[in-house]
Amino acid sequence: MSTPTPSSRPFHWRAFASLVITVAFLVIALTGIGLYVSPPGRIANWSGWTLMGLTKANWQSVHMVFGFVFIAMAAWHLFFNWRALMTYLRSRVHAGFSRPRELAAAMAGSLALVVLTLANVTPVSLVAEYREELAESWATNDSEPPVPHIELKTVAEAAKIAEAPAEQALARLRAAGYDATPERSLADLAAQKQATPKQVYALIRMSNETASKDVAMALASGGGLGRKTLATVAQEFGIPVEKAVSALQAKGITATPDQLLREIASSNGTHAPALVEHLSAIR
Repeated sequence: MSTPTPSSRPFHWRAFASLVITVAFLVIALTGIGLYVSPPGRIANWSGWTLMGLTKANWQSVHMVFGFVFIAMAAWHLFFNWRALMTYLRSRVHAGFSRPRELAAAMAGSLALVVLTLANVTPVSLVAEYREELAESWATNDSEPPVPHIELKTVAEAAKIAEAPAEQALARLRAAGYDATPERSLADLAAQKQATPKQVYALIRMSNETASKDVAMALASGGGLGRKTLATVAQEFGIPVEKAVSALQAKGITATPDQLLREIASSNGTHAPALVEHLSAIR
């Protein structure tokens, strides 16, 4: 009697579901690590960050899709093995109740882990804290955008942020080969020529002939200033901190010397470069 060849055997759906679950788990684990070490979206999108040739958006998409695949295949696998699973669970529950101390320890440990995570208590909180530190380690004066997610801004909006005449910005972009219009976003233009939003904005900002030296330097440092306190920035600009606070209050902006610029901007509905422009006008 001949042995059936692999090609002549019927398709085994249970084996298929198990293999897909295994592959999906590995992909989720890999993409999870990739996203853990990735920079914040504002930096990744601005600078065109990639890992293994994939952008952060690519990593997020693959992670999400295979998360759904894992759930769907797990449900399918559960359908195929419902009776066996119920038998297994009954045996495990029986074994658990036959060892009450171990069961209590497992339940208490799991509950404690949930509580410590929600309460942000060390050492559990170190996982999230290290992720935050790792993400912010990508932030430099060169890598930060002038405002978060500026890649979603239109050319007209970006020109306004850069204090650049919109007509000159459009002319410079078109001269560089971009099919630029006031309504097109920086991300759209960047994708057109496989560039980065940062490179597109550089062309827009180069047309700025009106900004003062102080404002230009501040805009160049972008989000880096956002991580400095108002007192530190005022000192770097040679402005008494009390005068800086008063000047911002005159603009309807509430601030204290020990607040970070990004905190002041967030609570007042503005952005760090705009605060810098206000401070530069004090001198």
